[in-house]
Amino acid sequence: MPTALAALLVAVSARSAPAGQPLRIGLVLEEPLVGRAGDPFQHSAYLGLAHAVRTLKVQGKVVAPAPKESYVPGFSYLARQGYDLSIGIGFLELNDLARVAQRYPARKFAILDARHGDLPRPLPNVVGTWFKTEPTGGLGLGRFSPPQTS
Repeated sequence: MPTALAALLVAVSARSAPAGQPLRIGLVLEEPLVGRAGDPFQHSAYLGLAHAVRTLKVQGKVVAPAPKESYVPGFSYLARQGYDLSIGIGFLELNDLARVAQRYPARKFAILDARHGDLPRPLPNVVGTWFKTEPTGGLGLGRFSPPQTS
């Protein structure tokens, strides 16, 4: 998934940073990465952003909500700070991302593991992406295909 996230960053961002400035990408985690690999899905997204920072020379910022807090403050912070793209992880963040994206129509947002059609209302500044899995012989394992965007 790290390479897939890096590819998504390039595809979604479409160079909105001023010439000579690095692209600024923010990632809103579902919870702080305590022990790093506790949640493989969000850890993979974190690794994808780290990969993009190293290989694509983007500027990355990771934020996580305080305990029992919504995701709105994290997305709002990134939008106010002028990040070119703010990324949410999964369905739990979808409604809060949509609320902030509506408030900041000039900013771009992406949600991992959710489709654009899953948003509570259509928003042109949000892209959804999900990873299709295919069963592999009844072992309960899946094979990831390239990300699908909507």
